[in-house]
Amino acid sequence: MTETTWRLSARLAERSAREHPDELEIPQRLGPNAQILSSPPTGAKEPKLYFEDLPGELQRVLRVQLRQSGDVSAVIEMPHGFVLYLCKEKSAETLGVVVFLLPKRNYEQWLTEQDEAQR
Repeated sequence: MTETTWRLSARLAERSAREHPDELEIPQRLGPNAQILSSPPTGAKEPKLYFEDLPGELQRVLRVQLRQSGDVSAVIEMPHGFVLYLCKEKSAETLGVVVFLLPKRNYEQWLTEQDEAQR
């Protein structure tokens, strides 16, 4: 179980021109794949996670199923496990969730666990 908060605003829309005026022009001058290398600003508490960085299908599911605090998503199958999202808080700027992950096990792992449980 982990807690995550995503920013719902777009990356470039959030940055102010006074913080990094050149960064807003870089994609226009050098193309959409240009990368900006810089160290994190001093005093930064934690990296910002953006909802737009999630896979498109997951964004669509969470947008529909997590509309307000207390909403729970359907069980979502991922490559390495099953995930359930609980909306902790939602505002115009952020979506805070508690994430429950149940890892997938192959048949041999399951048999080993059953054998150990019977001992």
